[in-house]
Amino acid sequence: MNTRSSEKVQDFVATLKPAFNGEIYTDRFTRTLYSTDASIYQVMPLAVVIPRNEGDVQAVIEAARKLEIPVLPRTSGTSLAGQAINEAVVIDFSKYLDNILEVNPEERWVRV
Repeated sequence: MNTRSSEKVQDFVATLKPAFNGEIYTDRFTRTLYSTDASIYQVMPLAVVIPRNEGDVQAVIEAARKLEIPVLPRTSGTSLAGQAINEAVVIDFSKYLDNILEVNPEERWVRV
């Protein structure tokens, strides 16, 4: 991560922390774990956040938008073509936000 990216990530974490109840990771070990999916690609993310609720997701998006940092939503990381990795803030929904709340087959939508 270059100096400019590192400063942006520090600003992102400082902006996010007061309004965030989930987990925030910027350490190299965690970022390395999220740098791969089921494909052959490896791209180191800027940070990894694990939101606990919808408010956390909104806080991440607002902080990233303010600082012009890309975000990448991720669940299981089983992509075979690298879609689950990027130089971005990875939002991992798989730990806390993984429940199906409602299915409407007539209108063909699901609320999760």
